Amino acid sequence: MTRIAVFTACDRIYLPGAVAMLGSARRHHPEVDRFCMVPEQDREFATAALDGLATVLTPPRRIAGVVDRLQIANSKVFVSDRTEYDAIAWVDCDVVFCRPAPEIWDIRPGRVVAVRTPPSNRVPHNLPTELRDRFRELYPNLSATPGFNGGLFALRPSDWPNLQMLLEHTLTKLGFQDQPQYFDQPILNAMFEGRVDFLDSIFNWTEMFDTPPDPAVVKVVHFASRPKPWEPNYPKHEPGYWFWVKHGLAEADEVRLNRVRRNIWLRTPKRKLAKLIRKVWWGNTR
Repeated sequence: MTRIAVFTACDRIYLPGAVAMLGSARRHHPEVDRFCMVPEQDREFATAALDGLATVLTPPRRIAGVVDRLQIANSKVFVSDRTEYDAIAWVDCDVVFCRPAPEIWDIRPGRVVAVRTPPSNRVPHNLPTELRDRFRELYPNLSATPGFNGGLFALRPSDWPNLQMLLEHTLTKLGFQDQPQYFDQPILNAMFEGRVDFLDSIFNWTEMFDTPPDPAVVKVVHFASRPKPWEPNYPKHEPGYWFWVKHGLAEADEVRLNRVRRNIWLRTPKRKLAKLIRKVWWGNTR
């Protein structure tokens, strides 16, 4: 029997997202085991909040070259430790499953499954200017490609026996050790260069503030931008809020869902006008 799992990580700030993501994974994939890695100081709090949604773990060791505050964000490398599984998916805690997506765990030997970023988002664009030249020098084939979004990828742990060591080696090779910012996307693209099989964007839809996905077909939505939908300042007139209420909070009351739709519809003209003004203003100031 094939054993598959989903793995995420969070701190207290992102815990509401982890609860929503893991809950949606359980609804649509009850056969998939679930794991959530948290900082040691948050373990008791997270265990209570998750309430059986996942096995709660803490990082087994420190990742060299990663500053302390980013250790938990880089704990995705520990998916390769789960060697008891045939396939395991890393899923960011600001992601929500909208329907079953078994294709994520359908992985060819030696490959990684992921979803491309939007065409305009080239891999080096996620790096500050002073680091881009080094990246382009070492990874010229990645310099003109959108690459994949690091919020969702899946692999066979037996094919990647030590992702932590690979990450540390890549950081050293690039000279990116102890950077104060989080550059997981270009680093992951470098780590898996040439070995990625791409799924359609409906498996990791990230443009929640720009082009809302089709509710009838999208399988996974990713609230990649800030603020996050569980934060009080998230704009509830944005179409993405409906996906959070429906699939993140698992709201089944059609009256409430229709109220959310109505509020979004009423604000749509003003929202689009505001975006147009910002776009024109930004274009005139560049």
